[in-house]
Amino acid sequence: MNLTPDITIVLCTFNRAEWLPGVIASLKDQHTEGAFSYGLVIVDNASIDNTPQVAESEIANANLPMRYVREETPGVSAARNRGIQEAQGEWIAFCDDDQLADPRWLIELFELAQRKQCRVVGGAVHLVRANSNVDDLALEDGSDQRLSSYLEDLLAPGGRSKTVQRFSRRDALNSGNQMVHRTVFEQIGVYNEGCR
Repeated sequence: MNLTPDITIVLCTFNRAEWLPGVIASLKDQHTEGAFSYGLVIVDNASIDNTPQVAESEIANANLPMRYVREETPGVSAARNRGIQEAQGEWIAFCDDDQLADPRWLIELFELAQRKQCRVVGGAVHLVRANSNVDDLALEDGSDQRLSSYLEDLLAPGGRSKTVQRFSRRDALNSGNQMVHRTVFEQIGVYNEGCR
């Protein structure tokens, strides 16, 4: 009997076709250490660029289960809800189209959920200044220039903490770096589409 849960990564995107290959590459290469299997659902939130073609190309060259769906209702809440609907795993992990996942992203979320016996986990988001060459998603490492605390709180709730902590109303979970057990949505519902 296989007790290993499947994780579906939901990648919501809107008009970021040029960034998708880099984001997807970071998601294709996740370390699982044999603890789980995972797949990816790309939710296109009615993009008007060549997102569908880029997604289909990535799917054709994928080494993991990947699907593309289009959600016409505008807003990230509608896109996330479509991702939840399309997800097949026991766990649903969310990544945004302007993020790159560390190779240990999923295993660390999974291990934390197991260790703490919780149904919602998230990680820190580390902000970096994007290089002007968007095509290859090159990032400037080592930059010590900090954003204002207001902007950092807004863009990276949970911040740069290296320690495990409970999220609170003040230290909100970043919706682009979280993993949620399917039963949470069954129990409390999905994202409010009135909030964009």
